[in-house]
Amino acid sequence: MNQKKILRAAKSLEQFTNKHGTKIAMLVPLLAFLIFFSYSTISALITVKSVELPKNFKKIKFKIKDYFVEHLDENSQEKLWNLKAQSAIVNSKYSKAEITDPVIEYFEKGTKKTKFILSAKHADLDKKIQAFDLTENVKLNYENDTYLLDSGKLSFSDESAVFKVSEDWILNSPSKDILISGREGEISKNFQSIKSVGSAQLEKGPYQLSADKININISPERQIVDSYGSSKLVIPEKNILLTASEIHLDAEGNLRAQGNVNINTDNTNCFAEKLCVRTENKTQIATLTGNPYILRDNDKIYADEIIYNFNTEELTIKGNVHS
Repeated sequence: MNQKKILRAAKSLEQFTNKHGTKIAMLVPLLAFLIFFSYSTISALITVKSVELPKNFKKIKFKIKDYFVEHLDENSQEKLWNLKAQSAIVNSKYSKAEITDPVIEYFEKGTKKTKFILSAKHADLDKKIQAFDLTENVKLNYENDTYLLDSGKLSFSDESAVFKVSEDWILNSPSKDILISGREGEISKNFQSIKSVGSAQLEKGPYQLSADKININISPERQIVDSYGSSKLVIPEKNILLTASEIHLDAEGNLRAQGNVNINTDNTNCFAEKLCVRTENKTQIATLTGNPYILRDNDKIYADEIIYNFNTEELTIKGNVHS
């Protein structure tokens, strides 16, 4: 009985194959493609599911060539500054950028004139708060060479009134006759206030000043220089060396000093607690007070007041003179 059933089934299969064999042969490649496609799709889904996607998309960064940013005033839509760079790496929120070879141009409000131009090797921009950190070979040109700055690092923001400089910087102003440098410092954006801290040095006219800290205040009316801590003033053309704890001078040549004051020249060595120099008809007269004395050949000559003429090098001793 079973044998008969097997024979009937074999005969039926033979008849079906003879009748539909060509169609089956044509379907084989299609079936193979469907099987391969299904396998590839399932494998891809398995692969995607195995990748750990970041929960915080701020961590995703993109590199952009020929990077450009333009910042406009929210109300007037006036252009405040623009930035061009060789390239930048930005996050997915586009608020922070690591920039290569940036050039930043700031404009004077209401005039569209260039106020200053900044460049550096690298910069970090936080666009959310409009803040910059520039590093390596930082250069600033303020109002067509009025001030030229070189620095290792410079930081500023739109909200801040100052540039913060560090890693050794130097500021030159030929028109203002100022050359100042230091390890760290702060410079107001209008360049009317300059502060140098750490090995501070200033060259202004005939003066060479060094101190722990030097401040310069510049206004249309006058310039005032204040130095603090181990202050040393040199006037090379007159071979004068002045040292004190503090030295203060203005553009007219008037000068004040206090704390361990010492004036040293070829012919004079004077000491006091206070010094005042006034300029009269281009002649500088120094008055030393506060237990002043002259040191000559290891002898001390005391007086109530010592007057020294910087131009003629004449020395006048007043009051109770004794040795």
